[in-house]
Amino acid sequence: MDFLEQIAQEKKQQVQVLAQSLSLDEVRERALAAEPVRGFQKSIMKAAKPGLIAEIKRRSPSAGNLQPDLDPERLARTYEKSGAAAISVLTDSVHFGGSLETLSQVRASVSLPVLRKEFIVSAYQLYEARAANADAALLIGELLSKGELEEFLGIARGIGLDILAEAHTEEDLKKVVEAGAGLVGVNNRDLRNLEMDTGTCARLCSLIPADRSWVAESGIHTRAQIEEVRDLGACAVLIGESLLKGAGVEATVAELFG
Repeated sequence: MDFLEQIAQEKKQQVQVLAQSLSLDEVRERALAAEPVRGFQKSIMKAAKPGLIAEIKRRSPSAGNLQPDLDPERLARTYEKSGAAAISVLTDSVHFGGSLETLSQVRASVSLPVLRKEFIVSAYQLYEARAANADAALLIGELLSKGELEEFLGIARGIGLDILAEAHTEEDLKKVVEAGAGLVGVNNRDLRNLEMDTGTCARLCSLIPADRSWVAESGIHTRAQIEEVRDLGACAVLIGESLLKGAGVEATVAELFG
């Protein structure tokens, strides 16, 4: 079983357990009563190109411990001060050390929109995200059928949640585009084996329709890489490890973006 299959099974089991204590109807009501959204896509489109989506996570399966003792709220404020257009928060607890509580705390500490970065396999998780005041959520093309993508995009629109729909292969890119995603993520990392291929953005970007915007994700560590994806047409870059492992966030952002 590869990593993506493993985590998909875990998420389905987690949702079943959660729904026993808080029903789908209840979590939907909480989503509809959440604070007004801040406009994730609008924020990154307004930023100088490419905008920065700065990520918060304690660890990852590929990099191990990044900042086990990090202060998410303090880091979020530093990201905002450094010029980030939005913040991404990993909410998976098992593999990334995150939580929805962390996302809520981060959002309350800044004025930026916040993305729930999660392995979403159920509509329940979208309502959960909005109930926690997330402004956007990640959908992974490889994890979902075209029908599920269409369903989840429709639900997200109904509750005001922006969607970043991610692809790593031509097949998945075609699926997320045909499902109607307006903001596409191109992930350089293969989530099945966690291998990195930084040529993915260059290969896939020409297949993205001109009326869609796209975000470069994973494996971005240098200013040259940022300039490359900018020239390829990326509206934003999602960066985590480079910021978390660098000498300091503000210095690293200045080095990467100038």
